[in-house]
Amino acid sequence: MLGVSTYCLHGETLDVALEQISGITSVVEVMDEGYHYLENTSVLENYSLHYTIHAPYHGINIASIFETIRRASIEVTLDCFSVAAEIGAILLFTPVILPGSRNIVLHGDNLINLFRNSPVPRMTFHWHFI
Repeated sequence: MLGVSTYCLHGETLDVALEQISGITSVVEVMDEGYHYLENTSVLENYSLHYTIHAPYHGINIASIFETIRRASIEVTLDCFSVAAEIGAILLFTPVILPGSRNIVLHGDNLINLFRNSPVPRMTFHWHFI
């Protein structure tokens, strides 16, 4: 079964987007940003759909050389993981995350030391396939 991303309706509220998409498919990727930002699962629970969550990416950089940006980015990403786990989002790679960017030219080998010494919680990923 093919799924549809809520991104195609990013200008609508999540409830409106899910209502429209639910008439087309039962598999939905929720873009966890803007009008579709997921603080909890309440809107998702109103529909009998299978979800995959695309983690926020605007302003997110889990590879930042700046500890505060990296820490905040990971916190937002972990919040997304919590919502995904709560609704049992297990389609494909769930949730979808983008790793961010770093400047290898300016920071080269020092990046490895930055991340090794980072107090940011280590993340373990578990991939689920259907």
